[in-house]
Parts: sequence; structure tokens; C-alpha cells
Amino acid sequence: MNEPRMLDLQQFDSPQSAKAAVQLDRVFDAEAHAVLTRAAGLTLLVMFVMSAVVRARGLYEAIAREVEHDNPHAVFPLLRQFAETVAMAFYVADNPGYVDVLTKRERDKPAGSPRRRSIQALVAHLEKHYATQFGQVYAELSEIAHFGTVALWTAHRVESDDGATSWASVPRWRDESQLYVACAQLLELREAMSDALGRLGEAVSTDPGPILGSLA
Repeated sequence: MNEPRMLDLQQFDSPQSAKAAVQLDRVFDAEAHAVLTRAAGLTLLVMFVMSAVVRARGLYEAIAREVEHDNPHAVFPLLRQFAETVAMAFYVADNPGYVDVLTKRERDKPAGSPRRRSIQALVAHLEKHYATQFGQVYAELSEIAHFGTVALWTAHRVESDDGATSWASVPRWRDESQLYVACAQLLELREAMSDALGRLGEAVSTDPGPILGSLA
């Protein structure tokens, strides 16, 4: 993820190939197993990894389902949430002690307690250390998730060179390239999450946190 790069849309030669590329059973199971086998026992950091894996898998599978159902209005907001999960995973991998900040809601913390980092701070951390274009990707996903310009035009498909458009009440892709962008982003985020879990495995192997229980 270190080098900036454009999305590889040439990897898909048809809508069917794009949809097939994002289908994957038991996503992140192998990475989770690799992390947990490095743990001395159940710690807060290990619990974070478990939660991050389930959240990432749930989001990934939901996005893949909505890709199959041609629903960009669900795909892109869910991609944004997946991107936030990736950013959090990288941040915790580099700052394992941050897990302590997540154990209580902000409103329940006593005055002077460490506060949670904003999503913008997490995105900036990932962009600075791992992926120089991550902030731009996240901004575009936020634009459509918040019903900005991208969301406004997504429902209207250009049908001819003279500017004629069509609209349908059923969700659909604006064009094939939008489908390819969504699938390429999902594959890139899947790769990034796998990388983050690998780094979390390194953090878990040296985790000094108290053992809360057994993983057996």
C-alpha cells in the first residue's frame, strides 16, 4: 500500500467477471487464525482483533451481496464503513494501547481521560504511513454516503451522446465503470485489511496487556 496507484479497472473484462472477483467465502479467516495463534491469551488487544475481523467480514460480505444485486446506493456507503475499519485496524496495530480508549463510551469517561481519535485522524495516519491516496478515496466515499454530488447523479444514467438520460426507481449502476470502480475498491480494501491484520499479529505477539482469559 505504500505506492500511490490508480484503481486497476482492466482486471475486469465484463460485469460478471467483476462480480465474481469480489465473491469470497470465509474472508479474513486465515488472517484471524494467524493472529490468534500468536497470542499468549485473551487480552484487550486480542479482543479488538476478534471484533475487527467480524466487522470487516460482515461489511465485506454485505458489500459483495449488494454488488451482486446492482445496488450502488448500499455498496458505496458500506465501502466507506469498511474503509474506516481498515483505518482503525492500522492505527491500533501501530498504537496497541489505543484499545484502552475504546473500552468505554466517551460520555461515560471521567474528565481528563484520553479521548478517541476522530476518523479524520485515523485516515490521516493511514495516509501518512501506508497509502498516500487513502484520504482521497475516503473523501469520495463520504461524498456519496452523505448524498453529495456523486449520489445526486448516480441515479441518472446517460443513454446517448446527445445527453439523454434515464431514471429507474430500482437501484442500478450508473454505468459499467461505476461497478468496476466499486469492485476494485473492495478488492483494494480487502488487501489492506489483510495487511492490517498481519501488522496486528505482530502487535499481539508482543502484547504486554494483562491476560483476561484463555483462547481455548
